[in-house]
Amino acid sequence: DYPIRATMASAARSPTSPCALARRAQKQLLPLLLTSLYVSAGSAAGSVGTITNSPSTSTMHGVCTAGSPFGCILGSRLGQREVFTARNPEARSRTRFEQSHGPATPSRQRVSRTRGGSTVLSATTFPVEFFTLEMCPYAQRVWIVMEELQIPYTTTLVNARDKTAWYLKEINPRGKVPAIRDAATGAVVYESLIINEYLADRFDGAHALLPSEPAARATLRLWNEHLDTQLAPAHFTLLMNKNETQAVAKEEALRLALQRYEEGIVGPYLLGDAFTLADAAALPFFERLVFSLEHFKAARPLDDFPRTKAWFKHASARASFEATRRPKDKLVELYERFLSVDYKFGGLNKS
Repeated sequence: DYPIRATMASAARSPTSPCALARRAQKQLLPLLLTSLYVSAGSAAGSVGTITNSPSTSTMHGVCTAGSPFGCILGSRLGQREVFTARNPEARSRTRFEQSHGPATPSRQRVSRTRGGSTVLSATTFPVEFFTLEMCPYAQRVWIVMEELQIPYTTTLVNARDKTAWYLKEINPRGKVPAIRDAATGAVVYESLIINEYLADRFDGAHALLPSEPAARATLRLWNEHLDTQLAPAHFTLLMNKNETQAVAKEEALRLALQRYEEGIVGPYLLGDAFTLADAAALPFFERLVFSLEHFKAARPLDDFPRTKAWFKHASARASFEATRRPKDKLVELYERFLSVDYKFGGLNKS
């Protein structure tokens, strides 16, 4: 090996020699080739995508391909890969797709292109891996908390209709999203409300999102229970209803669910002055409630509930929600699909 290297080094002194040209080509092309190989390796993995995200930086990059039920969101329907770059925080939610093979591990490295060339980022830079579905409100509530706490994280998109064996075995045996994996501890947590409490205990030393006082914690959990068992089903079943004889009963169920908010909100947030996990959990569902009923039913569900309306306006102005707000055209597309197949509440997240 040594004589060959010595000969190559001598020959490379000429800037036009084949060795010199080869070395320049190696410097310029090798990072691109490695990136291409890294991305191509994911093509056989199924419909999973990962991308690195850091709330403290304004430039995120990724590569996406088709393969999820939302192929038009994840990439071209024809399957070719596209590179997206976002240089402002508002665009992050639309550009976080870096195709990879299988789940990330703490020892794994990802390539993130920057203006100065290729930079290899260790996965340990991102302490949380977030497994999600693009338009899922349960996943969005976890996303809001990670943005609120400014936790660097990676995002792995899971195809709800084609879950791979590694996800069922290593992440969530129920096959649902969201889920997270903590790179530092190896802990895997699923179910959105449990995830959010884990994140608050793990990363929120000030107990801003999850109060330390037992009564306040109980109140927070009761808000979440009311949301998941009363408001969310009432909204969705009313939206999906095609039987006029049931319309009045479904409207009344939603009214009663909203009345609980109207009477119970302390203000300006649900529990008082501090934004908590209860607000984070509710925002994605109120986003969909207000938009979908106005768009599909010509209804303004919060007009009769001024305190609830004021809470939603105040809470939805937070940067953590703005960073995760769902595009209206995608919400329309999603609900039109549900309406066309007589979708049942919770069906996609159970499948």
